[in-house]
Amino acid sequence: LVDVALVLLLFLISKSSRNTMMFGMSWHVSWMMSFMNPSVGVLHNDDGDVMGWLSFLSTDVVVVVVTTLIGAVFAIVATLIPRMGLLNTSKLQDDSVAVTHSITTVWSECTRYFLGGKRSARRFQLEKQINSIEELSADVRDHVDGAWWETFD
Repeated sequence: LVDVALVLLLFLISKSSRNTMMFGMSWHVSWMMSFMNPSVGVLHNDDGDVMGWLSFLSTDVVVVVVTTLIGAVFAIVATLIPRMGLLNTSKLQDDSVAVTHSITTVWSECTRYFLGGKRSARRFQLEKQINSIEELSADVRDHVDGAWWETFD
């Protein structure tokens, strides 16, 4: 039980992204629950027959590892397919230009509003535009976070 808590603590204090921590923690807990289940436990073959060892291929661990490897191969192949707009790196420039344009527009309109003589409802529209910049910036951050492995750095 201590080793489970230690691994979970290591996941929590790592600076991994949230989805990576959730993935690792859920699989670790799932495998440990299967390991501690008396009806599953550790596979033993005391007879030494070959057919007994073939039953190992249907265990949860083998099925999960093989499925994960097949999924990883598909993910890598899908990433390496010629640029179809699916890569995060291809979206970064467009999103960055959109954020820059939004900031420029908001500054220009804010300057016009502040140089105006009276207070108006235009300030609420400007506030909404400023809040939309945060959403665009979040998209850029997500694409940067997702693009680190696409460049193999």
